[in-house]
This record gives sequence, C-alpha cells and structure tokens, in this order.
Amino acid sequence: MADYWNPNKYPIDTCKSYLIQEDSLISSSVDYFATKANDLVRAVIFEWEETDFPKPHLEKLTKEKYKKKLNFIEGCITQKAGKQIESNSEENYTEKNWKTSNGLIIELINMKNFNSIRLVIYKSAEE
Repeated sequence: MADYWNPNKYPIDTCKSYLIQEDSLISSSVDYFATKANDLVRAVIFEWEETDFPKPHLEKLTKEKYKKKLNFIEGCITQKAGKQIESNSEENYTEKNWKTSNGLIIELINMKNFNSIRLVIYKSAEE
C-alpha cells in the first residue's frame, strides 16, 4: 500500500492491525500507523470486505449489507466532519473526501464490484 496517507513524511515505526469477523458475510480490519517516539497515531485505515468465502447464493443480500454499511459510515462522517470536499464516482468505484477543521483528511472509498469499503483518516500536509 502506498503511503499517500503520510504527506508529512512522519516516521512510521509501529503498525497495529486487528481483524474482526462482523458476521458470515463481512469481515473488517483496522490498521493503526504510529510513531513510537511520541506515541502518536499518524493514520488509521478501516476496511470492510467479503469474508474469505463469498457465498454466491447470498450475493444480493451481501450487496444490500454493503450498501447499508456504506450509507451508515458516510452518514457518521458527514455528521462529524460536515459536507464533503471532493467526490469521484465511476461505474464500480466511488471516492468521497472530507477535511475537518483540525486538518484531518477522511477518505471513503467504495469498490462496488468487489464489495469493498475503505476508510482512511490522516493529517493533511502541513503548510
């Protein structure tokens, strides 16, 4: 994974990852990237994906669950961060970006053809 989420080139020497099996259709992971010297988290990446064994007979239900999950996440972000600053949508890909008043960038990426959602939070480049 490229380190675009580290525009300030902070030293990253700690990564903690957690995998969560939400149910039989969706698993999620959380990665925390940090600088050990000052114990600061520099970026957090959340991902929701289909479980290891996609279930073709549950494809419609899976798509509905992902749509609900995406709408829930987007609603929470909008409630906390306000209106999005950027949006890019293609047939099988959507990306929406927010910037908070304290300089955090929030990216919400949906790869529709893979039932994959990624949420990336990091500090914008210092000016």
